[in-house]
Amino acid sequence: MATNGPKILPAAPPLQWASLPDWYSFWWLIEVETCPRRVALRNGSYPAIWGKPGYPPKPHISAIVGRVVHTSLGQIAVALRARGVGSVRDPGAVAILRELGGYSRIISGVIDHVLNQFADNPRLRWPDRLRAELLRRIPQMREQLQALLAQVAWPSVVDEQAMANGYSVKALGLGPHFEVKLKSAMLQWKGVADLIELRQSNVLIVDFKTGEPSPRHADQVRIYALLWFRDNEVNPLSILATELKLSYPRGNVSIPAPDKEQLRAIQSGLVERTKSAEAALQAQKPNAYVGPEACPQCDVRHLCSEYWTPTSRRLLRATCTGNFDDIELQVQERVGEYSWLCKCSVATHLPTGSTILLRAESEASALANVFETGGSFRVLGALISCTDDEGPVIASVLATSEIFRVPPGHGY
Repeated sequence: MATNGPKILPAAPPLQWASLPDWYSFWWLIEVETCPRRVALRNGSYPAIWGKPGYPPKPHISAIVGRVVHTSLGQIAVALRARGVGSVRDPGAVAILRELGGYSRIISGVIDHVLNQFADNPRLRWPDRLRAELLRRIPQMREQLQALLAQVAWPSVVDEQAMANGYSVKALGLGPHFEVKLKSAMLQWKGVADLIELRQSNVLIVDFKTGEPSPRHADQVRIYALLWFRDNEVNPLSILATELKLSYPRGNVSIPAPDKEQLRAIQSGLVERTKSAEAALQAQKPNAYVGPEACPQCDVRHLCSEYWTPTSRRLLRATCTGNFDDIELQVQERVGEYSWLCKCSVATHLPTGSTILLRAESEASALANVFETGGSFRVLGALISCTDDEGPVIASVLATSEIFRVPPGHGY
């Protein structure tokens, strides 16, 4: 992958706000409940930026690592199952893993596949750095992958018809099935269960997690139990799930499987939450819930007009600590090859109107061509430092920082 220079995208709202999805999902609901504006911005229309739907997603290392581990796990588990091997602890698993090239080669191949999907993403500023960082984390991913696989086992004898149909099939037969797509037309909801194992007397649903445990994970797997029960294609007999499990690298967590009465209660609550989320997203201008829970990790906060006000930043000041800040500034004067004097328009910890010396890494030479005097920009993740001689505050643009141009009429 060739190394790209920084791309300066406009910090402007979408041409069209996000519409309601054809199918609802667990994380869509959680995102709307956290901040409707974020969902509306993230899934809006930006034809001037690229030809894909939604705003270009920021490549987050932790999210990519989780995706790579999940995909690698599925590849290995499917290969083992296809050869009649019940787990990585079985003697035959070693030979199969060797044929696949071993854990590291599998992970490396998945990394290449995932990064190829970011190839046309204008927010991928340094693809070679991202790939190098992911390759550096292969030992960590291998450890997580091995820990998750060690906790999974299934019958080595499975339904032959199910095997012939694949691992995500309609009307699932006996045996394990990975990445099962679940849908309920009645609820207009969908989900993907990492593993559904059908045995003669019970049904197990497993969701693999690479991050830290969260109460939301239990809610998610319970909703998968509801979707499994309501899916007339993969489960035409409406068989209840009898076991639910969250599988973390540190161990499994069992979740009590809901009975029919409990599923009705889950469904009723889900319908009400979905209606509320629909109303929030269909508002003329969806609300922005400015706060320390949502804003710091929001990947479209540079587009949110409510975030870029001094009033909102005062709300965040007590909880947002550290040496990094998001700053809107106006370029006043270029004072060096990679440095500019600027005036602060909005920041969390810096006074409005104060002078800032903006410095960029030498690799960010493309900034010299876009930082014109009088232009306004938003810098996410600037490193803030003070000088000893009472000079201006220094804001350093790092490889992890992002810069966006503020079009006229869109700044504070």
